[in-house]
Amino acid sequence: MTPSVPRAQAWNPPERSDSSRPHTITSPTSRPNPSSKVFKTTLISDSILRHVQGMDTKNALGKNHELNLINKRDTSGLKDQQVKDELLRTQPDFIYVHLGVNDVNQKFDLGVSLENIFEFSLFVEESLSDTKIFFSMPLMTTDNEANSRIGELRDAIWEFVTTTNKNERKPFKERSLYYNPNANFMHDNQLIGEYFMADGLHPSTRGKEVILGNFRHSIHEMTRMLLNKPKKSRSTGTLSPPPPSRT
Repeated sequence: MTPSVPRAQAWNPPERSDSSRPHTITSPTSRPNPSSKVFKTTLISDSILRHVQGMDTKNALGKNHELNLINKRDTSGLKDQQVKDELLRTQPDFIYVHLGVNDVNQKFDLGVSLENIFEFSLFVEESLSDTKIFFSMPLMTTDNEANSRIGELRDAIWEFVTTTNKNERKPFKERSLYYNPNANFMHDNQLIGEYFMADGLHPSTRGKEVILGNFRHSIHEMTRMLLNKPKKSRSTGTLSPPPPSRT
């Protein structure tokens, strides 16, 4: 039996509660030339993204992008001094975090995972104040028992990001955190079977292509917004406003 979709499915960033219009990011007064500005991205991921074909530092994000990979098994790795030192050294524009399933598999308490995420986000806010963080939601599986906890973690991340973006958490700046729900791994509240291997946990070749596409789209959409370039025509996007309900 395949699982129901978790509640945290809205594309990010969520709309401000005091505005009916989508939020746009104002570009700097002296906007960098799109042909010369190089954006740096650090990907912190477990094996889900680490083993994706095409996920290499030279070609994964295309022209005018540099990619640095940091391999971690679970959210506890976000607290490692080695990770902090590497981020301070590379000074990335974007950090994309895809962790969480192994937290569930290792039976981490939800509060521990959230503490790891919060402390990491606070470190970035204090030490790399212009860096934006994307949290890629852990994928659901065919294990209904695990999915209950994965859904709780996804909802908790959603809540952390949205309350932060509504300026309810200090000292975070507004719009410093984003999330990608990877909602296209589901259809009609069911997992898309061709995107997963027989174990119901790891992405298939096609699934790896999809999650790589989600990663690329998140970074490219944010890059486009920072450069104040017109958005490409798409039916959905990581940085589009969400529907009015989470259910």
